[in-house]
Amino acid sequence: MLSLRSLSAPQAHARRTHRAFTLIELLVVIAIIALLIGILLPALGQAREAGRSIVCASQMRQLGTAANMYADDNRDRFPQRSRPHWVDRLTTIYEMQPILECPADPEPVGGWNGDSDIDREPRSYFINGFNDAFSDQKDGSRNLGDFDGLAMQRGLIWNPSDVALWAEKDTGSQHYYLDILEGLGNDFTEMEPNRHGTGVANYGFSDSSVRVIKYPEALTPVNIFGTTRWGRESAF
Repeated sequence: MLSLRSLSAPQAHARRTHRAFTLIELLVVIAIIALLIGILLPALGQAREAGRSIVCASQMRQLGTAANMYADDNRDRFPQRSRPHWVDRLTTIYEMQPILECPADPEPVGGWNGDSDIDREPRSYFINGFNDAFSDQKDGSRNLGDFDGLAMQRGLIWNPSDVALWAEKDTGSQHYYLDILEGLGNDFTEMEPNRHGTGVANYGFSDSSVRVIKYPEALTPVNIFGTTRWGRESAF
């Protein structure tokens, strides 16, 4: 067998040069790997965000089912506005606190004025306040205090697949209800419209369905939280 020692110096040098990577080749390999990582990372990030959105939608669908089961046992009415809030009223149905927190919500908070520890638990969602319907029931009143104790009757929602029951609230918001009559309308000020990508969020509807909607299409030209004609056509 021919050994390296028996080779002449030029031959041995050629043998060693042929086997080793040059610095340029290593840099090319590193550059290719960096390029592949740069291409794959955004795709991986999008896949992760899509997974979070799917989990969020599933949780919102469970809340919708819980609200409809609650209505089945409460004269066809969703949870009323007054205390204890919906978080407490529905807990015997959904029983799993983690469904209140969207995995894409960095640090959700609850409400400071809850009547129980359950009411004050961190959450990422709030329920439709239905105050345009209650305003009509109260002869056009827009005093939110007049709506305490009222509960939305399911049968009065003529298009449940188009009227939102749930929305993703802003991370720091302590609101339990989304009220289109409060100030400028806290559908604009307390809602999180961009939790799952470029201007999109999950919205749960009165029939327990969930859709991803791009902002501001949830509020204009049709406000999906309104149940009356003027509530749906008005942007407050």
